[in-house]
Amino acid sequence: MPHTYVPIFRVTPLAGPAFTVALAGYQWNTRNQPAYEPVIAQKEMLDRSVRQTRYGYRVRVAVDFEFPTPSTNETTLAQNLLDVAVSDDQSIELTLDGGTTYRTVLLEAMEQVALAEKNIGVSIKTVWVCRDLLTTKPAVGSGSW
Repeated sequence: MPHTYVPIFRVTPLAGPAFTVALAGYQWNTRNQPAYEPVIAQKEMLDRSVRQTRYGYRVRVAVDFEFPTPSTNETTLAQNLLDVAVSDDQSIELTLDGGTTYRTVLLEAMEQVALAEKNIGVSIKTVWVCRDLLTTKPAVGSGSW
C-alpha cells in the first residue's frame, strides 16, 4: 500500500497567532521520513536472566532540503523555521498525515553543507524528535504516524 507523508509544521508563539509551514508545496524538500526507536530499560538479574521495562517508541523525523540555486521564498521559509526551532518563545508541532495528527517536536540536529561539494547550492539536513513517547507504533505502510 503506497503512501506519501505530507509534512506541516505548526508554530505557536507564546503571544500571537499560530502559523503553519506546509512543506507539500516546497520544490526543494527532498526527504520526510519518520523512524521509531523503542525505548527500553534492560537489566540483568542476579540469576543472569534479563528483564526489560518497555516505555514506548521515540519518534524521530528526518526532514531534508536541497537548494541547488538560491530560491528566495523557500530558503527564507526554511531559515525562518530553523530560527523558530532554536527559540524558547514558540512551540512547534509537526504532522506527516496532512493535519490529522500533530505531535510536539524539538529540533535535535541540523547540518548545513555545500550541495555536491560545490560552492553553489546548499543541503540542509534536520532531525526532529517528538517530545512525548508513543505507546504503539503505527502499522507499516499505513501512512499515519
